[in-house]
Amino acid sequence: MGRIRVALGDVQSAMLRDILTQITDQQADMVFVGQIPHPVKAAITEQKPDVLICEIRPGELPEVCRELFADPNPPVVVGLAREGRDAAVCIASAGAAQLMSMIRSAILNVGEAVKVPELARAAPTQVTIEPYRSNSDCLNDQLRILDLALLAEVDDFESTIWDESAQRLQGLAITPGEVRAMLQGGGSPESQRHSGDLSRRRLRLQEHAALRIEATLTEPTAPPLVRLMRYFSLDAFEQFCIVAALALEIDRNKYGKAFAFLQDDLTRKQPSFDLFLRLHQGLDDASRWDAARAFDASRPLLRWRLLRLAPREAGEPATPFGRRVELDDRIARYLLGLEDLGSQLEEFASAGPWGSMTLREAHSDEMEEHLIQLIGEVQQGAPDAPPVLVAHVHGREGSGRRSLVTATCNRLGLRILRVDAARLAALPAAALEESLVALSRESILQPTSICIENVDALLDDDASSAQALRPIADALRTFGPVTFLLGHRSWSPEGLLGDGVFQSVALTLPDTAEAQRIWAAELAEVRLAPEVGGAEQTALALAGRFRLSPGQIHNAVATARTRSLWDNPVGAALTLPELFAASREQCSHRLATLARQVTTGFGWDDLILPPRQRSQLRELEAAIRNASGVLEDWQFQSRLPYGRGITGLFSGPSGTGKTMAAGILARELGLDLYTIDLSRVVSKYIGETEKNLERIFRQAEDANAMLFFDEADALFGKRSVIKDAHDRYANIEIAYLLQKMEERQGVTILATNLKANLDDAFLRRIRSSIEFPMPEYAQRLAIWRSSLPKEIRLAEDVDLPALATRLGVSGGSIMNVCVTAASLAYEPGGAIGMAHFALAAKRELQKLGHQYDESAFAAELPAGMASGLGA
Repeated sequence: MGRIRVALGDVQSAMLRDILTQITDQQADMVFVGQIPHPVKAAITEQKPDVLICEIRPGELPEVCRELFADPNPPVVVGLAREGRDAAVCIASAGAAQLMSMIRSAILNVGEAVKVPELARAAPTQVTIEPYRSNSDCLNDQLRILDLALLAEVDDFESTIWDESAQRLQGLAITPGEVRAMLQGGGSPESQRHSGDLSRRRLRLQEHAALRIEATLTEPTAPPLVRLMRYFSLDAFEQFCIVAALALEIDRNKYGKAFAFLQDDLTRKQPSFDLFLRLHQGLDDASRWDAARAFDASRPLLRWRLLRLAPREAGEPATPFGRRVELDDRIARYLLGLEDLGSQLEEFASAGPWGSMTLREAHSDEMEEHLIQLIGEVQQGAPDAPPVLVAHVHGREGSGRRSLVTATCNRLGLRILRVDAARLAALPAAALEESLVALSRESILQPTSICIENVDALLDDDASSAQALRPIADALRTFGPVTFLLGHRSWSPEGLLGDGVFQSVALTLPDTAEAQRIWAAELAEVRLAPEVGGAEQTALALAGRFRLSPGQIHNAVATARTRSLWDNPVGAALTLPELFAASREQCSHRLATLARQVTTGFGWDDLILPPRQRSQLRELEAAIRNASGVLEDWQFQSRLPYGRGITGLFSGPSGTGKTMAAGILARELGLDLYTIDLSRVVSKYIGETEKNLERIFRQAEDANAMLFFDEADALFGKRSVIKDAHDRYANIEIAYLLQKMEERQGVTILATNLKANLDDAFLRRIRSSIEFPMPEYAQRLAIWRSSLPKEIRLAEDVDLPALATRLGVSGGSIMNVCVTAASLAYEPGGAIGMAHFALAAKRELQKLGHQYDESAFAAELPAGMASGLGA
């Protein structure tokens, strides 16, 4: 055979000089190929020695050899004792004949040059590496590696700067012995003060742990540290930094003192980047500078905020070498196997699905299958699929948005992380950036789908929402394969999300037939009043009147039952008005911030109008009541693709009953009435009127309410020649209002005092137009009689027909006269006289600016009252 190649490890044994002399001067068949640096396995592969001589205890030799003999051509390993001249030899797969030959040579050739026989090696034995089965097993190995690194560094540090006289400082300094005792678990401080031995032990454990980590990487139940390495592609040095920072979280006393000692500062218990470089084994000058790139902002440690550089203190350098390093709180808890999100995320997010009552909302199975298929394409990286998917699931409260997201994530094995959009957007800019990184990181740490709820809060016009929308939209691309946005209204990202990333998922309300089925199912076990009829009849009335989601229908029935039990603990049967009231409560009443809700106790018998107008109002009531049946049951929706909303115009002088009629109409239909003063909506600034109208109709989108736009004269008028931009935009504002009225799935009424000012082109787009004229004598007399309560006392001289004849005013003015007269006449047991009515009528005419004959009122005024109250 050729010359035997001999390499030396870290040897300080007493036999070293004799060994080198034998190899270089006396053994012609041997050649010294050099020192083996760390790591040992890589150096052996490069230098290919036949024999490796190292300093190691005989009892530790087999463990080292098992690692080395996994190579195809392992060397013969000779272990030497540091003190004395003992040696042990270990040969890979040596047979009995080879071992006998060596023994015979060692015994029979005493005094002669010992010849190393040529040994035939069998195939190396395969070493089975067990993957990590528990988090504690994995972390314990890493902490033992860190302990050995610290012990070796303590030895080196002590030999360079430590002065034993410092021990007299009595608690103002940490001694090397104290650090060793903690790192060795209370063992003898002097038992292992040999850095070479510590380095070898650490190297063996490090290589063995690396093999176990490699075997664990693909395990579905891999410990958190292994998963962290895999998810963020951490190299060996980055992994070591994570473990060293985690150690301080596990045992601050032990590792804090060790770090403080090695940094020569009792108060500096937080490790620095420079200390990590000193502790990590195998970094020469060249690789040290390369390892420093681990703290580049683009690398995983800082990019994903796994570690943080503490704020600079006085005298600290700007570069990261001397800066203190902290482990992120969420990462620390994750590595310890804790599931909570940590304080940063819990400020605006929560993990896990919604409650069972929320998830009872029904959703479309077909839509669920579409989502599953699309997300699967994204996860598999299909050629035509987007890199990630942002699904905007929007619809009415109770439409099944949350149940759809939950069912989809359950089937895909994704955890749900729910984020409150309003709280997220309220964060300061710096905190928002950090929080978005934390959310992105969370979606990587575990198979997670981020679900941003109340996303409508980001779409408002206020400055904070607009400022937060852009960074949040940018972060959506980093939130894992699928992110859900939950809102009530539709939204187009308008360039914020390209590449097909955005998908709108609209959950519509059930049609009348489906709503009737849901109502009937909810009412099946409910006790109903006899006059209501059965569940089917009641469901038909409710489904035709209210457009509610399945969840809102359930809540409406539950609310009505609760109210009924409160009013009658024995349990009275539900009436239709109770169900109407509970249904109205389920609608979104955000509209109350922009409009005024109007309620009335009047009925049709209280409204004094000519027969034609009364008939028109009843026809409008029937049209509203039957709208859903006409559109869906009789399929008129196919003939009215755009204008399905019911629009009406009430025109006539002030006080003729327009608002009263709208209130009665809403009361009879079981709807809420909201009145909007258009004179306050219209703005002199171009474009502001449309914004105000958009806000109103958006808030009314989910409200099963009647909208009543009063003072429409502020917006409508005869179109004339366009002279400037304001004329042009006035026409745009009118068209915009009519478009919104027609698009709205509900009832919208306009009221105007001057119908003549309305353009015919606009009138054609109004479905029902009812004119409220000034009342004639017969109607005025009826109004006088209905305006006075039955309990009122009238003097004998009161002549209501005379008042109706002399005062040709509207019903609203008549009511004002009655109230003013009562105020003038009031005293306990008193009565209203004709003089009171005459003076009140005079004041009303003066207020209206009407001309009147003074003599028509002076006859009825007693001299004392006229002088006391003034003419």
